[in-house]
Amino acid sequence: MRMTMICWFIAAFAASFIQGQPEPVGLEAVRKFQEIVHKTRQRIVIPADQKHPRDLRDASLWLKEAYYTEDMGHIFYWHDRKPPSVWRPFYKRAIKLAHAVFEKFGNVHVLWLIPEDPYGKYGMVILTEEEVQKEYQREDIYTSHGPDPTLPYRQLLERIALLDAKEQGIDFLKVPLPKVAVATPLDILHFSYRRLGNWQGALWAVEEIMKRLPCFSLYLFDKWLEYAEKVYRQGALPTKWLLLVRLPQHSGGLPTGVSKPGPRRFTEYSSFIGMPLTFLEGQAYVELCRLDLLPHWKVNHKDNSVTIEAQGKSFTFTVNQSGLQEREGKLLLSVAQLAQMLDGLLVERKDIGSLLLSTSK
Repeated sequence: MRMTMICWFIAAFAASFIQGQPEPVGLEAVRKFQEIVHKTRQRIVIPADQKHPRDLRDASLWLKEAYYTEDMGHIFYWHDRKPPSVWRPFYKRAIKLAHAVFEKFGNVHVLWLIPEDPYGKYGMVILTEEEVQKEYQREDIYTSHGPDPTLPYRQLLERIALLDAKEQGIDFLKVPLPKVAVATPLDILHFSYRRLGNWQGALWAVEEIMKRLPCFSLYLFDKWLEYAEKVYRQGALPTKWLLLVRLPQHSGGLPTGVSKPGPRRFTEYSSFIGMPLTFLEGQAYVELCRLDLLPHWKVNHKDNSVTIEAQGKSFTFTVNQSGLQEREGKLLLSVAQLAQMLDGLLVERKDIGSLLLSTSK
């Protein structure tokens, strides 16, 4: 949603630049673009007694409706400065729709062009969770802001629309440039819960988003800390993450002056990697597939044996022995075993909800 707001600004500026004509930019242009988007959007009627979308096509329409509903709440909250009695119902309805989609179809991604008039004719792209995970394996989706599994589809939709508009001689002073809207249930739930001050809901949504990312997002981790500190008492956050910290060679051990590992607070480390934890019988584990994503790490799985190559060493494990467990089709390695492999120091940090594993290697 926030990235779409930025795109609206770029669209307004780009239209004036292409035509060589001055156009209002900033909030005025964004508001004008929003009015066009909502005026021309597809209207979706959902029966009051229908609790979940029937199929994936139906789910994409529900998700579009949730996207537009949340955006209307944002307009009334941010641009029009309306009282909570006006904008809160929009966020509540967005939550209801997005949650219904998530319950039945998971965190599907839906992409379409806005404004829908004239660009709705190019249809939608619907990516299931399984398809999104496959996209994460592509190297061309990684940008300076991290992986974006929708990038190839966004580029394709925009390219087709722009080429067609050029052939038809569309005047971009009268018709806005096409922009791609991207909606996922968890993104809508996160921002809507946050706007309503439902910190428990926002915390849950951020956790679910982070579990699905192939890499660790410091931005989302900061959000998780923000919400967790509102939900739990100070210094008693649930232990949810493993933070792998490589200390500089001159460091004598764990830092003492760092309270929260946010983007600006980890500049003293040469590297910082995080991953979600899974607990089995009170023991902390990490998914083996996460380790396979680390630089200079390689995980080989054959039959009942797993070999991990890291830092010039090779470690072999047998499934369901020596700290390697299989649960629901996922291979999990105990954090204690990982600390032993790295010859690192493992400390629990309740104030940041994490196990901190430091190593100088």
